Amino acid sequence: MKKMVLVITILILSLCGCSGQKIPDETPAIPDPVLSEDYTGQVSPFTLQMLDVGQGLCLLIESDGHYMMYDGGGRDHSSFVVSYLTKQIGIDHIDLMIASHYDEDHIAGLIGVMNTLPVDHVLCPDYSRDTQIYQSFMDTAVEKDISLIHPSDKDRFDLGDAKIEIVYNGAVTSESDNDHSIACTITYGKTKIIITGDCEEAAELEMINNGQSIRSDIYVAGHHGSATSSSEAFLQAVSPKDVLISCGEGNTYGHPAESMLERIASVNADIYRTDKQGTIILHADKKSYWFDQEPCYDWTPGVYVEQTKEAPVNAAEYKYILNTNSKLIHKPDCESVLKMSEKNKEYTNTDINRLEEAGYRPCHNCNPE
Repeated sequence: MKKMVLVITILILSLCGCSGQKIPDETPAIPDPVLSEDYTGQVSPFTLQMLDVGQGLCLLIESDGHYMMYDGGGRDHSSFVVSYLTKQIGIDHIDLMIASHYDEDHIAGLIGVMNTLPVDHVLCPDYSRDTQIYQSFMDTAVEKDISLIHPSDKDRFDLGDAKIEIVYNGAVTSESDNDHSIACTITYGKTKIIITGDCEEAAELEMINNGQSIRSDIYVAGHHGSATSSSEAFLQAVSPKDVLISCGEGNTYGHPAESMLERIASVNADIYRTDKQGTIILHADKKSYWFDQEPCYDWTPGVYVEQTKEAPVNAAEYKYILNTNSKLIHKPDCESVLKMSEKNKEYTNTDINRLEEAGYRPCHNCNPE
């Protein structure tokens, strides 16, 4: 398949001095994003947007006027995701939502969307967790009368002319919650995409061996580009031309890992990464696909930093404190804030109208305005 991108290989190689190597010895300066030569800004019948939600994952797929979400990012980007969907895109409902698994950096934003927009169907893995974010996800589905579907491998769903196929339903026996992620392929015309959530090597092996076709043009990298995902065998089976990596700028987890980037280079794929390029948009028609910007030429891996206790937040610098569990908006001096668990607090100066659009409501004790 011919990708509609501007060929600047000779120029980049001369700048990098890397003699055709995918990962140069010295990282070149990152060029400003340049639209592909063939990209005219036209509306395409299919788009996949990887939203820049920091150290999380949120994908918005549109196919012929129908919308699907795969994960929604974490608490700190929930308001942004809701605003992006409702204000920037103008979506009035979601046809299909997939919660890959129940980690906060994947489902917190989905809760905000469920509180704001009608959602027709939600797919989620068949396991449970003893966490507040899991319970909030389940409670919201009940409150909004949304049926939760635990899919089986090979289940298929239509989204306009796009075909969604479950290639792994998260049922492998594993000590890692990441391996409970639902993985799917999306096919639109001649373009095929595979998305694996936080799946690691055990789940990837299941996908290789379950008899379904996983060879794809585009691979949304598992687990933010961690060293424990995107195994050599899996990449050989998928054989992607382009790899999309969602990770936070300056994250302390080492994402994307150097070993993972080396494996991507070994299959000669280009990379796109949110920590360097922000939100990434893939366009497709029935014959081909293209991106809103050139591939990322910075193959610098993340740097792992041992986690230390964060300095306390100065609440006086913020207009509101949100309770991400109860979905209440408080003033910083509200008595309820003193009783609130730190893990449920989100500090923000976002306009209160935007917060209400994201599913929050004012506390009746402090009456924030």
